[in-house]
Amino acid sequence: MRKSYKYRLYPNRAQAEALTEQLETHRRIYNSALEERMTAWKEGQRCVRYGDQSRAHKEARRENEFYARLNFSSAQATLRKLNLAYEAFFRRVKAGQAPGYPRFKGRSRFRSICYPSHGDGCKVRQDSEGRTRLYVQNVGEVKVKLHRPWKGDIKTVTVRREVDRWCVVLSCDLGPSRLSRVGTPRWGLTLGSSRSTLPLTGRRWTLRNTIARPKNGSDAYNALPPVGRRVRIVGARRVET
Repeated sequence: MRKSYKYRLYPNRAQAEALTEQLETHRRIYNSALEERMTAWKEGQRCVRYGDQSRAHKEARRENEFYARLNFSSAQATLRKLNLAYEAFFRRVKAGQAPGYPRFKGRSRFRSICYPSHGDGCKVRQDSEGRTRLYVQNVGEVKVKLHRPWKGDIKTVTVRREVDRWCVVLSCDLGPSRLSRVGTPRWGLTLGSSRSTLPLTGRRWTLRNTIARPKNGSDAYNALPPVGRRVRIVGARRVET
């Protein structure tokens, strides 16, 4: 059974710039791979698969200094993310649903870097003074707010950028599930919505709709960061309740 633990990161200015650069490089890898697949099919109806793009990226690292600064496994995870998007696309086509072709990712839609193996490019460890730090390849040791201990073995690490902060998500293996069925299982049926949830849900919906497509330079565009923080806080409250 897997369980995820989320912690706040406190990078310094140099570390934040390095993380931002790596996140942007991952986004460009994703968009370049998507463009390659679209062009190959449009010009010659040729399928480009994950293995082909992974080998091409390995060769490109020798010439591209930004690619070379990335952890290779994390770059492969980004390519696999695109591959999963294509698999979901073909599954929907086969099922007769709305296809939803994979789209290019803007800066506001690409927020995380995944390290598929703990210890390969990213690792939680203790510094010389016994403080918990997150080591990220070519970034350094980043301060972590360890507000609660994690359980199990860390399998994957995801570094995520939110509106005004950085976080890390640790996916841990807790071993086999030990759920026991005692007595008759309880079932519940909810009709409609309770009164207490309506104001919270409505507030979040209103905030997101007001900043759906603001014009550059408008008051709504300049208000994006604070409104985004309010949306994140409301979302956290919904999870807690």
